[in-house]
Amino acid sequence: MGASAGGIPPIQRVLSALPADFPASVFVTIHTAAEGPRLLSDVLSRTSALPVAYAVDGDSIRKSRVYLAPPDRHMLIRDGAVKVTAGPRENRHRPAIDPLFRSAATACGSRVIAVLFSGLLDDGTAGMKAVTAQGGVTIVQDPEEARFSSMPQNAVRNDSPRYVLPVRQIAATLTDLVLNGSQRQGGEDQLNSDITNEVKIAEIDLSAVARDKPGTPAPYSCPECNGALWEVREGELLRFRCRVGHAYGSESLLASKNDELETALWTALRTLEEKAALHRRLSEHATRRRNVRAAKHFQQSADQVHQQAQSIRHLLLKDEQPPLTGTEH
Repeated sequence: MGASAGGIPPIQRVLSALPADFPASVFVTIHTAAEGPRLLSDVLSRTSALPVAYAVDGDSIRKSRVYLAPPDRHMLIRDGAVKVTAGPRENRHRPAIDPLFRSAATACGSRVIAVLFSGLLDDGTAGMKAVTAQGGVTIVQDPEEARFSSMPQNAVRNDSPRYVLPVRQIAATLTDLVLNGSQRQGGEDQLNSDITNEVKIAEIDLSAVARDKPGTPAPYSCPECNGALWEVREGELLRFRCRVGHAYGSESLLASKNDELETALWTALRTLEEKAALHRRLSEHATRRRNVRAAKHFQQSADQVHQQAQSIRHLLLKDEQPPLTGTEH
């Protein structure tokens, strides 16, 4: 299961409806702050008949348990065990949903059921495509009822999930799929080497990082490390990944570029205000030295720079960010 903003209540509802002997393992990744307290396991435990605990690297996978991704760590599935890693962020997050779904698809194939809940932007979509490719089932919370519909809508648009359901129907659907073994949806594709490589990147496998990058070079830099990005197409889905492994869906990359632009504008504002203050100081110094011409020059320069700073301040105070040239599409 994966969720972001607005996703905790629906996950609570689903877990509360699963029986204590639910014959499957449940893995939950929710976007959480790296420095946040580890309270989410307690929150989910209050309504869950299944025991909920943060995953520990090397944990063996057991049925009727809920494994929760720790703050600032990806949770992966590998060789019948849980891996917890500090791999590169994906879609601006660690933990991220895509690495969990992708690793489950490579490790468990058609036995995987991936469920995506409320959230912003597009984490989870690429992971659901990997699950579908390996014959697993994908379920998306109905975007119409999600508190934040971006993540469900992106998954519906790019993955064609088998089920798009209101939260009240998800637990019963999961139970039926697990008990009746009906999750397989057609032939399982041969394991995609690019997907396998992306799982290795999340595991911080240096052989994966050193491998030639899939896709084509993109004219954008990685917001995380400023390295070059590669453009990766999976059907209609467009994604980006850098040399060291940071990955973005198109909406996540655009959001990061908006953040970069805001940071650059604040830096420009600070620099201009410092420059104006320096010119004023030089004008005062010239006045004390009775150098009228220099004092006038520095004061005029200060006024010009102050006007430039005001233009930047106006952009920052607008309700919407200024458009990003060349990234509208």
